[in-house]
Order: sequence, then C-alpha cells, then structure tokens
Amino acid sequence: MSNVRTTASALLNTVETTATSVTKVFSTANRAVDMLDRYVAEHQYNQALRIKADRHVYRTNLINRIAMEQSKAEEQITREIENNEVLSEHFKRNFDTISKLLANEE
Repeated sequence: MSNVRTTASALLNTVETTATSVTKVFSTANRAVDMLDRYVAEHQYNQALRIKADRHVYRTNLINRIAMEQSKAEEQITREIENNEVLSEHFKRNFDTISKLLANEE
C-alpha cells in the first residue's frame, strides 16, 4: 500500500508541476502579447504624429516654393516690359487672350 501511495504522490506531483508549467507558459505568452500590443500602439501613435508634422512641413514648403517661383517670374516680366512699350502691349494682349482661353479649365 505504501508503494501505491508513493506512486500516486509522485504522479500527483508530476501533474501539479506540469499544470504549473503550462500556467506559466500561458502567462508568459499573455504578457508577451501585451508587450507587443503596447509596442505597436506606441509606434502607431508616433507615426501618426510624424505624418501630421510631415504634412504641415510639406504644405508650407510647397506654398513657399510656388509663391517664390511666381514672384520671380512676375519680377522678370516687369523688368522686361517696363521699358519696352511694344513688348508691354504684346504681353498684355497675349495675357488677356490666354487667360480667357483657360478661364473654363479650372
């Protein structure tokens, strides 16, 4: 009978140890998934901030660049036509014609 008790006790200890190990495995897996979730959430938040900032910078740079290009073009036109009456008349006539032609294209 003592032999049966010893065997049963060893078997129960084995089952308990196995159950504890399985519990630890699931607990560890659960913590690992939580860590991964927090990591991904943090990077998602950082990326959203970065995209928002990048859009602002891109928009500002685009406006500045195009405004500067347009300003330089207008300055060049002014310099070229200010002392040349014939060129000034041609420019104004062509400007009006092309503006009317493209008015419905916007």
